[in-house]
Amino acid sequence: MLPRCGVVSLKAIRAVPMMMRTMVLLAALSRWIPTAAAHAPVAMIEDRPLVVLTVLDEETGRPVERFLVVPAVPHAGPGGRRVANWQPHLVRESTGGRYVWPEERSYETFQLRVEADGYRPSTTDWLRREDGLRNLTVRLRPDHGTRGIVLSPDGSPAAAATIGVALPNRTLRLAGPTIEGAGKPPAEKLGDRWQQPATTRANAAGKFRLTTETDPAAVVVVVHESGYLDGPFADLLGAGDRPTSFTELRLRAWGRIRGRILWGDRPGRDEPIELIVSREWLYPDMVGMYATIRSGADGRFAFRYIPPGGAQLSRLAPTRDGKGLTSYQFPMMHLDVPPGDGAEVVLGGRGRAVVGRVTGLGSCKGVTISAHPPAPHFGFPGDEEQWRGRAALQESPAGAVVFRDAIPVAADGTFRIEGLVPGSYGLMAHQGGQILGGTSVTVRPDAGDEAAESVLVEIRASRPSR
Repeated sequence: MLPRCGVVSLKAIRAVPMMMRTMVLLAALSRWIPTAAAHAPVAMIEDRPLVVLTVLDEETGRPVERFLVVPAVPHAGPGGRRVANWQPHLVRESTGGRYVWPEERSYETFQLRVEADGYRPSTTDWLRREDGLRNLTVRLRPDHGTRGIVLSPDGSPAAAATIGVALPNRTLRLAGPTIEGAGKPPAEKLGDRWQQPATTRANAAGKFRLTTETDPAAVVVVVHESGYLDGPFADLLGAGDRPTSFTELRLRAWGRIRGRILWGDRPGRDEPIELIVSREWLYPDMVGMYATIRSGADGRFAFRYIPPGGAQLSRLAPTRDGKGLTSYQFPMMHLDVPPGDGAEVVLGGRGRAVVGRVTGLGSCKGVTISAHPPAPHFGFPGDEEQWRGRAALQESPAGAVVFRDAIPVAADGTFRIEGLVPGSYGLMAHQGGQILGGTSVTVRPDAGDEAAESVLVEIRASRPSR
């Protein structure tokens, strides 16, 4: 059975709070592994044709000499909208205006995209394998390009700005004021080549000419030392069949994060801090940025060249020997990065009290509470590394601040945990080595004020039947 390219990256999974990862990974697996009923291609049949494509020049009616064919399976976008999830591992090249798509390479429901130099891409309607042999003609429209100018935030031309176009499974990754892989030689393998960033550079006057894109999910990204811009191709440059004649793209200033990591009142010295930016429109993780730096002796850190908008900050747990990093993230926070310099953020911090009550027990004598950062799940790739990272955090000097045990419960079931560092925690009620119940709680990052209101929680507990 042919594999289907995934739609949720491991980075995106790591960006989800730990206690939600099991649900996210199950959802991810449902995308990675197509079901036999919906997407699975048939591999144990003869190599017989299913779609016979004739590819013609729309103006001359002559066969297009050389072109690529890329299949897609449907992805459920926002509001249930059907989005083409392109499968680059199945891209094929053909010549002479004709191509035969075999049944053994076909999904139950699929679409074909045809690309050729000098033409706008074109796609078939959604096709079904059960409909049998189809003869289709695709007419490619010659492309004179989409033209425009890139302006810096101050209105001056953004000379040599880089403009890129992202598609589902052709994502763009940012590295400072650049797009990773822009301008690199074509890859040797056809599928790898198709996934390389599709970019162009503006001239000294900021003017550019870009191949017209027809995919409704396409996203435009513009990077320059002075600023950044992203958005759907159709919104910024016009729909594929109706591109604008000339577009002005004005950049926004890059964002900057100035922060400090604190374990209670103690600065986190030389701590690995990770920044994740992931943009989603009709399809997940179309544009992303990942960066890791270390805090100074006073716990301070700074990131530059951040796309304005949502971002995630977290502390990565080092390995026990301190020589490497794991993927375990705690504490973690999400923030909205404005253009220019924003306010200083605190990762971790003094925190505040968590006040709760254990209910459902006739007597709370001998009952205690534990509060621990989220525990990884079991059975998925990378789980062992997550557990090692969590164990390293527990054994570190910060462990005593965020791993709380043996918190007494009063006779009326109430308890109080002082100064819990902002983050997500699992709370458990214990007695005699048994877990009687549990819940989760999140202490918000803005809770660093001593006068902040306490977090209120309830743990519903019960004793095992004898």
